[in-house]
Amino acid sequence: MGKNIIIILLSYIIGSIPTAYLLTKIFKGVDIRTVGSKNPGATNVLRTTGITLGILTLIIDFIKGVVPILIAKKFLPYNFLPVIMFSVVLGHTTTPFLSFKGGKGVATFFGSLCAMSPYMFVYVSVVFIIVFLLTHIVSISSICSTLIFLVLSLIKNFPEYKNTKIFFLLTTLWIVYRHKSNIKRIVLKEEKKLF
Repeated sequence: MGKNIIIILLSYIIGSIPTAYLLTKIFKGVDIRTVGSKNPGATNVLRTTGITLGILTLIIDFIKGVVPILIAKKFLPYNFLPVIMFSVVLGHTTTPFLSFKGGKGVATFFGSLCAMSPYMFVYVSVVFIIVFLLTHIVSISSICSTLIFLVLSLIKNFPEYKNTKIFFLLTTLWIVYRHKSNIKRIVLKEEKKLF
């Protein structure tokens, strides 16, 4: 039981590494929380400091999701993977290194999903890409792809996660909740396109 708790906490800590803040502070001398949307995430980095740091932030945040799942696969029963997914996303969105105010958790969610279920990652990514090509709005693409993930996780049997599938629901609801300000702007037709 102790090992389970340690890996869950480790997943939270890995997720909580404030990639966007660190990269923009180190390379641009900018506090990402004070520019653009003020969100410490890859999209805001891309908009405010350029494509290089934006993509680098995205990649590292993605890897932050991959690593805890791989660790959990090695040391824990597969039934714990949904818990690890939620933990790492929670870490990213409530990082103690930034007064518990983190990003939206999407890139980290995608990384954990890729390590957990590559085929579902492909389905969800395709939805993201299609919605983005139609709207050019990252938040809508993120919300739609996350909701599709929830639908797929509910209709798919997944016997290895039979006791912990509730954490798929929690992860989805949390990511959607983190987009509450975006949803308001979408309703008001004020949400900005990426390009």
